[in-house]
Amino acid sequence: MDRKPRHLDFTTFSLAHANAHLVAGAILDEPRTVDLANLRRLLRRFIETLDIGGDYATGLVRTADTTEIQCWFSSAAGAQAFAAWCDARPTERYTGFETQRCFVIDASFAAALKSAVAPSPTGRRPGRPRRT
Repeated sequence: MDRKPRHLDFTTFSLAHANAHLVAGAILDEPRTVDLANLRRLLRRFIETLDIGGDYATGLVRTADTTEIQCWFSSAAGAQAFAAWCDARPTERYTGFETQRCFVIDASFAAALKSAVAPSPTGRRPGRPRRT
């Protein structure tokens, strides 16, 4: 893939990409105790480091039951690359997406994400530890 990922707002993205791929992160902690805007910024910075080969969008989605940071990708390969790092699992919870995966955003995930976007002395991005 040969071009830098382009972040779009949800409206622009949905108009440009009818067959999007969703990777949704559910916030486990009480949403009022989490800096959601900063977490979303970190996710965007991380996605920018991946070779996703297309456009993407991120947004905060709140329902009566959950708070999520949703990431939409125009490329299946891009969604898969991000989902693999997040250890996201396939789901059928959502409608209107070509593929959909979900993962949990907890303190462990947030710490790994901060580490992944922080500059490394060796210039290499650290990997995310797998959940057991």
